[in-house]
Amino acid sequence: MARAAEAKGVAGLVVDGPVRDLEELIEFGWPVYSRGANPRGPEKNGPGAVNLPTACGGIVVNPGDIVLGDGDGVIVIPPDMAEAAIAGAEKRIEAEKEILEAIEAGNRWPFGIDTPLRANGVLGDGETL
Repeated sequence: MARAAEAKGVAGLVVDGPVRDLEELIEFGWPVYSRGANPRGPEKNGPGAVNLPTACGGIVVNPGDIVLGDGDGVIVIPPDMAEAAIAGAEKRIEAEKEILEAIEAGNRWPFGIDTPLRANGVLGDGETL
């Protein structure tokens, strides 16, 4: 099914459930995001619909939405929010770059973790990480 979908131009698959043939999918290199693996085959006899809103993982996905995934998970971006999402991602990347630079310069905890740990009683006054 993955090879047939790729041949049709499908860029990947998100399944709100398990998939089978996980090792073959990994070897094939076609992106598949699922809740896990299951040796039983899929049910192909419906019900189903195409190009209608659906829900996956509690998120509504509409036709035309941008769906992106990596090792951390999958996000859904409505097209009218794409520019704001890109700007937010670029801002996050820059902030994380600054944190890494601070760590390399000797500041072990430049992202302010001491404050919430103290507020929640994990660190006492004068204790440091």
